[in-house]
Amino acid sequence: MNSAQELTDKAGTSGLQDITLEALFNNCADISHVELTTHSGHGYSLLDGSALDKLWEHPHWGTKLKKLRLPDQHTSHESLTRAVRALTKEKDKLLVQLVSVSELKKWEDWELEVWHTNFRKQRKQDIF
Repeated sequence: MNSAQELTDKAGTSGLQDITLEALFNNCADISHVELTTHSGHGYSLLDGSALDKLWEHPHWGTKLKKLRLPDQHTSHESLTRAVRALTKEKDKLLVQLVSVSELKKWEDWELEVWHTNFRKQRKQDIF
């Protein structure tokens, strides 16, 4: 059981900032899928979209990137959404998903409820 809740930019997954995502894009030339998600307050991410701006500014980064799943953050939602729209306008084959996950109690058990917003070619589509 590894929830990776105690990891940070220096060591891993929870509490990530754009600097980590930027390093991933810069150093993993053949990467095709990236997924950073959190759920129900068990982990968080501090993305503001600056890594996506850098990806857009450096066309040789992420040339094979097809899908990017990131946590939908209400605190920095506007700047992240702006960066996603700009990036998907330039990289028209890239699918970016902003994902929200919560736990929902059903029939004496817990289930994960997932919402994601797709962005492709600068267009937004909510999926439930």
